[in-house]
Amino acid sequence: MVKQFSRTIRLCYLCGMPGADTREHIPPRGIFPKNPSGQLITVPAHLKCNQQFDKDDELFRDKIIMASWRSIEGKRAYREIVRPSLHKNPGIKRKLRGALTTAWIEDRVSKSLIPARAIKLECDLVERQIDRWTRGLFYHKFKHPLSPAVKVQVDRLNPPEQSVVPFVLELAKQGIQPKWVDVEPGVFTYTYLTTFESNNIGLALFLFFDTEVYLGSTGTATSD
Repeated sequence: MVKQFSRTIRLCYLCGMPGADTREHIPPRGIFPKNPSGQLITVPAHLKCNQQFDKDDELFRDKIIMASWRSIEGKRAYREIVRPSLHKNPGIKRKLRGALTTAWIEDRVSKSLIPARAIKLECDLVERQIDRWTRGLFYHKFKHPLSPAVKVQVDRLNPPEQSVVPFVLELAKQGIQPKWVDVEPGVFTYTYLTTFESNNIGLALFLFFDTEVYLGSTGTATSD
């Protein structure tokens, strides 16, 4: 869902061109509870640029939430957000059923591998969403768009205890303490780091429901 406002010289966070006529939530509003406790992130966008992600948003949101079964907030989001949406959208329900698979995870107590239901995520779906959200956080941080010529490398990481903790420890060795922003505690937390040399070189780490972790890395601008 986006809000329309008067056309101005605002630059679209996606294409970088002027005349943005909507504001887009980063990440999409649908992933948050009806009454969030914090201030959600919004950035200017063209409606036509934004609409190309309409079908992605609901599917990716539902997959993230369903993959976050171990989290209290993830369970609550499934009951309050995903389950009602599945009744309204049979097409999404069929896609989610097709994405169910079995994964082997390590039990925290016994350390043995146990089977668990998991959600498969298509690489192109993940790349489109995280690329877009990384650009949104860049705009939110620097108040201007990341050039479309700057490529975003996208990775889905292991659960936070296996990925975020080593990440923080490695940064600490370099004397870097990332600033974590709890947009909605237990739902969405992020950090965005850039180098001293260029704002175009950096990374955005996204943590959803204390379970799903994604990384968007940006390098120097390249020509098409």
